[in-house]
Formats: sequence, C-alpha cells, structure tokens
Amino acid sequence: MDSVTTTPITQQKASGLTTEFKQSFCDPPMAYRGKPFWSWNGDLEQSELLRQVEVLGAMGMGGGFMHSRTGLRTEYLGDAWFELIRSSAEKMHALGLEAWIY
Repeated sequence: MDSVTTTPITQQKASGLTTEFKQSFCDPPMAYRGKPFWSWNGDLEQSELLRQVEVLGAMGMGGGFMHSRTGLRTEYLGDAWFELIRSSAEKMHALGLEAWIY
C-alpha cells in the first residue's frame, strides 16, 4: 500500500495564521495585555500619578485599574480625587492605555 502524506484541514488553516499568531502573542494588542490594580493610598499628587502612568506604559502594560485603598488621605470621591482620576485617565488614553476605576 502506498503511503500518502496529508495535512489535516485544521493545520492547513492554521499555517496561514502562524506568523500573525506569533506576532500577536509576542506583542499583544493593549486589549490583551496585563492591567494591574493600581493602588491609590496616602496623599495623592498629580505629578506622581502621571509618572506612574508612564511607568505602566514603559513596562508594556495595557492600562490599569485605579483602585483607592485603605490609607487614602485624598478625599475619596472629592473634587481633587475626581481631578486626579481625569488627569490620569487622559494621560493613559494619550499613551494608548486603558483606564479603569475599581
């Protein structure tokens, strides 16, 4: 009996996607990157939060969850807190990161 080599249809379909898959795995879109809980506590300062946003981007994160924690001294849901949320979210958006509030 003659031996015939065949490639399963699923392998045939996947072979065309291999390069694209490898690329998306090695350098995933922001939607699929890690987004850590970004703990907010103590006295929040805009310059420090914006610096941390840049660090998240430099680390390759896809964004972050702004998460107020025990020890927060900036009034939770106060005017200053909302301004810090706004400025951090705008900076994240400018860097292509996703901004979430938890």
